[in-house]
Amino acid sequence: MELPKVLSQATFAGRDIPVGMAMHTGRAYLSTVVSVTDDMQEVSAFGFDVNVAARLAAAAEPGEVLISEAAMRAADREIDNAALRSFELKGVDEQVRAASLHRS
Repeated sequence: MELPKVLSQATFAGRDIPVGMAMHTGRAYLSTVVSVTDDMQEVSAFGFDVNVAARLAAAAEPGEVLISEAAMRAADREIDNAALRSFELKGVDEQVRAASLHRS
């Protein structure tokens, strides 16, 4: 929750850093990806729920943190239906409902 506050006060090359974030839960597949020359390696996450999280983060306004309804249920948090917004996300057939946790 502190990251949006910090980023709202930070600049890069004299410009604001407009970052929105999101939290979602579900299944992710992790894989180590190695370059052809074997000099570079990284761990990447793949899967439908990873896509949902990325698309939801892209939908967040600068300084906003969205949490999906699925993440709220997984955290056993009470859901205020009035606070939920519906998002149509590319590559996702059904709307994803999420609430804003923070907006700087």
